[in-house]
Amino acid sequence: MENNLGFLMVKANIGPGELAQKTKVSRNTIQRLLRKKNASAETMFKIAKYFGKDVEDIFFIENVLHVEHNNTEGSDPNGFDRDGRGRPGALAR
Repeated sequence: MENNLGFLMVKANIGPGELAQKTKVSRNTIQRLLRKKNASAETMFKIAKYFGKDVEDIFFIENVLHVEHNNTEGSDPNGFDRDGRGRPGALAR
């Protein structure tokens, strides 16, 4: 399972130990997630809640369409989100 955890941690200026403490998840679990290992639903929800995101905005399956629900900045009028993946309903030109 892929995730954007590393990006979010850098953006929030938070290290693995501090994130583990604030989410009540073990530091080892945070380290495993940073190596793209799977996590329990409970862990994913705790981390998503901490960052104020939906679980799907952080954790996703590679090569499956992903749209960040809460992001309006960085949208592209041609139907692509910031990382170049298409949005559902976008018209092809």
